[in-house]
Amino acid sequence: MWKLAFVLLSCVSVFAQDEEGVPGEEETEAAKGGLGALGGALSRKPERIDFTKVDRTIRKLPPLKAENPLYGLFLFGVDGKARVWAVLDKSARERKEYDVLYLDRNADGDLSGKDERFEGGDAGVFAIGDFREPGTEVVHKALTIQRAKGTFFYRIQWAGKAVLSGPHGPTTEEGADLACSPAEAPVFFPGIERPFEFEHWMSGTLKRGEENDFKVFIGQRGDRRGTFTCVDDKFLPEGEKVLVQLVCRDTAGKERKLTAELAERC
Repeated sequence: MWKLAFVLLSCVSVFAQDEEGVPGEEETEAAKGGLGALGGALSRKPERIDFTKVDRTIRKLPPLKAENPLYGLFLFGVDGKARVWAVLDKSARERKEYDVLYLDRNADGDLSGKDERFEGGDAGVFAIGDFREPGTEVVHKALTIQRAKGTFFYRIQWAGKAVLSGPHGPTTEEGADLACSPAEAPVFFPGIERPFEFEHWMSGTLKRGEENDFKVFIGQRGDRRGTFTCVDDKFLPEGEKVLVQLVCRDTAGKERKLTAELAERC
C-alpha cells in the first residue's frame, strides 16, 4: 500500500479520472482511476477488459458434494484470454467448511483433471504451489487460495518479480467473496504486465485545511467492487516512486489538478 499526504483547501469534492500524457520510456495508457504507472514494457496498448463479455461457461465439472459450491474466475494473460475457474466444494455434504478446491489449471473448461483437485489444510488454505500460466511457459510460484469464516483470499508470487494478493476493496473489511453460481462469480485479474490501476483505501473523512492521508493499493481491477488484486510495496526498488494525479473542483466549480508522488510505503 502507498500513501499520499495532502492538504484539502477549497475543494468540495475529490474524484479520480483518466490522466493523459503520462511520460515514460514506453507509451502507456493511464490506468483507470488516474494512475499512470507502467505495469511492464508493452509493444502496444492493451485494451480494457470488458468483463460483461467474459465467457462464464464451464465445460465439465466433477461430481460436487456441497449443496452450494462456490465459484470464482481468474483471467490470465495481458488481454485476459485464459479463463481459470476455481470451484470450492466439500468432501462431505454435511461438512461446515469448504475443504476441496477444483482449479482449472490449463484453462480448458474441464475441472475434472487429476491434478486439478486440492484438499484444504488448516484454516481453509489450499496450497497450489507452482502454477504455469496457461498457454505460456511462465511459472508463478507459491499460489495459495484460502476461504475461512466466509472470507476469500489468494496470494501468488508472480514470475519471481512481485507478490500479488487479493481480493481487496476500498476498506480493509471489503473483499468480494466467491458466488454460488458461475453466472454470479466474481472475476479476478492478477498480473503486472499491464499499466497499473489503483484502489483507494482511506480512513476517516477528508477535512478541508488539514493534512489528509490518501492510501492506495496498486494493481489490477476485477469485474466489481472488492475484486482488486494488489502488488506488494516491494515491487518497485527503493527510491522509485509512483505518480498520481488528484482531480477536484473548488467551491466555484473550477477544476483543479494536483500531481504528486506516492513516496511513502505503508
